[in-house]
Amino acid sequence: MSFIKKLFGRKKGKNKGVKPNSSEPGEVKSKDDMIKAYDDYGREIYISKSSWLNSVLVGNLEKNRDNPDELYNLIVSALNDGFEAHIQDASARLYGIDPVKERGACIYAIVLMKNNDLDQAEKILKETMASIGESGVLLTNLAKVYAKRNDHRMAEKILWSALEADPNQDNGLEWYAAIHNERGGKSSYIDALTRVSRLSGAWRPQLWLAREALDSGEKNVAISLYEEIFRLSDSPDSQVLQQISGDLGLKGHIEEIITVVTPHFDIEQHGFSVGNNLIKAFIELKRFQEAKSLVEALFAQKRPDWKEGLSYWENELDNLMGGYGPLEDSTPPKLALMSVEKPIWLHKLNSVDDVLPPKNEKPFTILTTSGSCSVNEKHDQLIKQKTNQEGSLCRGIPLSICDKLNLETSGQAVMLVPVVENAGFAFFGERYEEHWVTQLAERTPCDLIILPHLYAESNQWKMEFRIFDSTGSSLIKTIAIGFSPDQPSLALKELVDEVCLYITENYSIKLASSPVRVSQVTPKLFAHYVDANDSCLALSLACNVDDGPSTLYGERNIFDKLLKLALEEPNSDIRKLMLVSAMAKNKAYHSRIYLEYEKKLKKLLEEQTSGSAISIALTKAVDDIYEHRSVV
Repeated sequence: MSFIKKLFGRKKGKNKGVKPNSSEPGEVKSKDDMIKAYDDYGREIYISKSSWLNSVLVGNLEKNRDNPDELYNLIVSALNDGFEAHIQDASARLYGIDPVKERGACIYAIVLMKNNDLDQAEKILKETMASIGESGVLLTNLAKVYAKRNDHRMAEKILWSALEADPNQDNGLEWYAAIHNERGGKSSYIDALTRVSRLSGAWRPQLWLAREALDSGEKNVAISLYEEIFRLSDSPDSQVLQQISGDLGLKGHIEEIITVVTPHFDIEQHGFSVGNNLIKAFIELKRFQEAKSLVEALFAQKRPDWKEGLSYWENELDNLMGGYGPLEDSTPPKLALMSVEKPIWLHKLNSVDDVLPPKNEKPFTILTTSGSCSVNEKHDQLIKQKTNQEGSLCRGIPLSICDKLNLETSGQAVMLVPVVENAGFAFFGERYEEHWVTQLAERTPCDLIILPHLYAESNQWKMEFRIFDSTGSSLIKTIAIGFSPDQPSLALKELVDEVCLYITENYSIKLASSPVRVSQVTPKLFAHYVDANDSCLALSLACNVDDGPSTLYGERNIFDKLLKLALEEPNSDIRKLMLVSAMAKNKAYHSRIYLEYEKKLKKLLEEQTSGSAISIALTKAVDDIYEHRSVV
């Protein structure tokens, strides 16, 4: 039960922030005197309250002074962030123009109360009621005015009138119940809720009475109350469904969460707050595919304030559904070799012929493969595991060497990647024997063969490249470098440069020019380029199997990483090509995640410049991917 309580435990208090230039609030965690927001790429940013006030809020209030809906949302957000002293004029403006008179009056009165102008708040509320009639929310706020004056007798009298007008307003109901709880404890609290539940049209009190029934072990009573709520309320809000699902989960009634809540769940209306509890319930019931489908549907709403929570569930489901660990099937897996003959980040892109320098009809050919690896942990049986740093380096470094040779020389570099058919990459835990050279040469005619091996058995790792003559299968040269796995960038760049330099100086290939060059990658970010190359390879593999996404771990993590690198290196065309190619591959293996990145991708390409050949290739690729769709 402790796990269930951890998942569905009741949380006290809410802290809300806003996205810049947005009307939709989202839950955030505050830092000291900072406001959390999101930029156009969905990245979290923290702005000091003073900077937010002067650089964002003031301008947005002025910009939306004639837009009641936007102005209202800005005022609500400003109240949540403690800017009540700075929004009196804006709230007065809203009061004057808001076609929803009740809304404009209430928010103006609240701002006035926050600034201790109780007389003016009372005046606004009474004037509005004289104009449009007494409503529950107007009366509740009037009751607050009297409570702030310490006239609690009058406040409580007005509050009851407010509940008679609208027994389903959460603010007034919770206040009324809290008053009676303080006076007479639990029994008085329940009596107060019961009294309100008897008012005409009341359904929200039943929500709290159902919680009490669950606490008393009366599940069937609670379910009956929920049914009454849904009968009286055609469109329950997210707070209602969140409380129902949370209360049921807290008591271990997981199946009931699905049967009670799902028929009333609307993803656009109820969003992550309710969806989060449904995902938990599906996982607890081991209905993983339904949980995954809901996560995908929530991601498709493109809400950056939901992303942290959704990414957590995405990774959890990858772990649960991935089948990681020893393989029980005794049938040996069928291995194949995936051939990579040009930079893997050009895969699935059209109009990229001008990116590669021209080659002779029979160019000098260098053949390599994924690296083998020595590690401390030995396995006597086949296991399925997630991509780790060792695997990423064993594939990413040979890919990077091939990139440099293909882009910057007249030579042709080809990489053969061992894969398990319809699964993932094959990873060899023992150093390749020299007879592997002969087998590779028979598979693909070439002039040189490079066998990589990573030694990762200590705190200091070493990458080794053995270079063989393909005709005689004799070892010609060994190039190796040691590095710290925590800071490998400079060493890896040095290794790639040294291998390529040796080949260009000793064999009949020449330096060539290309619009993109590996040498343009920032040295301190070279390890990220190596890792991104491996990610691009994984996406290409997904295009070649029946169920592409099943071969990947954390798809969105890959895309977010590529987007971040493109933003960090705005002058690197390779980064942009990696990102655009990733979107093309995602579409090719019939996923829809690429649609979530359309606006970000187009904005990035508008802001970053490239040479003419690359710019044409990128523009054409994006048009192909999104089929000239307009971004909304």
